[in-house]
Amino acid sequence: MDQSTYRARFRGDSELRYAFWVDPSKYKPGARGLIYDQSGLHTTATPAWFDQASVEYPEVKPPHWPGEGAVFYALDTDRFGDGSNAETGAQSFTKHLDYVQGLGVNGIWLNAVHVDSGDTIEDAHRADWHVVAEAGTPPKSVDGIAAPTPSESKGWRITLADADANTLIHSGGANGVLDRRWDRLVFGFVRDTTIAPSTVASGLQNLRWDYPDAVADQMILRLAGPGRPRPSAIFRADRKRLLQVWLLLLTLPGVPVIDAGDEIGIQDTDSAMQWNPTQQDSALLDSVRKLVSARTSRPSLYRGEYRALNLDNQTHVFGFSRLDRREATIVLINNSDDGQEVHVSVAQFGTADLHDLYGNMSFSVNGTTLTLTLPGHGFAFIGS
Repeated sequence: MDQSTYRARFRGDSELRYAFWVDPSKYKPGARGLIYDQSGLHTTATPAWFDQASVEYPEVKPPHWPGEGAVFYALDTDRFGDGSNAETGAQSFTKHLDYVQGLGVNGIWLNAVHVDSGDTIEDAHRADWHVVAEAGTPPKSVDGIAAPTPSESKGWRITLADADANTLIHSGGANGVLDRRWDRLVFGFVRDTTIAPSTVASGLQNLRWDYPDAVADQMILRLAGPGRPRPSAIFRADRKRLLQVWLLLLTLPGVPVIDAGDEIGIQDTDSAMQWNPTQQDSALLDSVRKLVSARTSRPSLYRGEYRALNLDNQTHVFGFSRLDRREATIVLINNSDDGQEVHVSVAQFGTADLHDLYGNMSFSVNGTTLTLTLPGHGFAFIGS
């Protein structure tokens, strides 16, 4: 976008109805400025055009707090305890609150609402966390609700969708979305070596284009969920691929949700939380904690601009950057069985302070080009 041109991509069956010009950095329905439609250019001297467009395409305003580094931990309190009478319902969450805090998350996602869920919500609010409830009629004290068609609420209303939910959002029926096309794209790329990096890059971009920017920036990202295969079950002993999906969950734009037990490698979809240390994958748990810490502490990861890197498909490497005013983050994912040499232009990031954020990769910077070799199904997590 520049001072005289607005460029947009439309679906094949769509037509341009209204386009508002505010200034070089803002574009949103309902704004006052210039307007262009099929009959030509108009100004604020023809307010009927603005009023009609504002009615047909109202501005979607989700709450701002999910975009400030929110990472949710999803659980069902009836399945979170150790099975004893002392750890049932809300008591299980209270008993293991220190564990949840140790993960570094800052929000709770209730997979189900029970008679004592008010106590869980109170504990979470006391820890200064937000709470989302996946329920048709959630308690009034929650900060957000999630359902295929969320009930009326002044808070965050998240629609659970398997496909484009833009119609519901624009009608005012929701101001947030969990779109299952996201995890299908992520799992598909990591699992299938024949999927080109440009395919996943365009798929993710098209998914974002389906929603208003404010909704796309806060799209719920979730690898599993009730009744769905867990990441450790999908990849079994393939630790490299498993870490790739965790890295994508916690670095792509959106709001990540971690399902209880996924961070310790539980494979059974219907399994309750496992508190026996000998049954936990401690190495995976350490990795998840490290990635959550990066997500919540690096502004580039939770509010930074997302840019797919223009890499050769022949390298089988999908890469992107997250840019904030103070820092940059670069993520590279190799979905091939073979090692790949990668060259990334880093002129726009600055090179003086680039370092490995995960501790698994060495690289060199020559001028404005970063060079490294990614092992088969390896990744790089680099930042300034």
